[in-house]
Amino acid sequence: MPSPEDSERMEVFENRLVGALESDLSGLLANVITTNGYREWVLYTKSVDVFSERLHNMPQEKEPYPIQIEADHDPGWTYYDLSNET
Repeated sequence: MPSPEDSERMEVFENRLVGALESDLSGLLANVITTNGYREWVLYTKSVDVFSERLHNMPQEKEPYPIQIEADHDPGWTYYDLSNET
């Protein structure tokens, strides 16, 4: 698990990200996975461009956030749909 300091920084980042996306429903936080010292946020957004704009306009810390971004097209919300679980 992340250290308490890293967990706090991740929580600040998550709150900022959710606030930037969910305030006008341009995005939705669907899942958060914390393991092996990192956290993964799964979000659904109207578009990658909107997400990028909101991310870059968020308040930042002195150091850039150490993040990696991946995007997949999932119009059927198949990642979020648990009905196929056995």
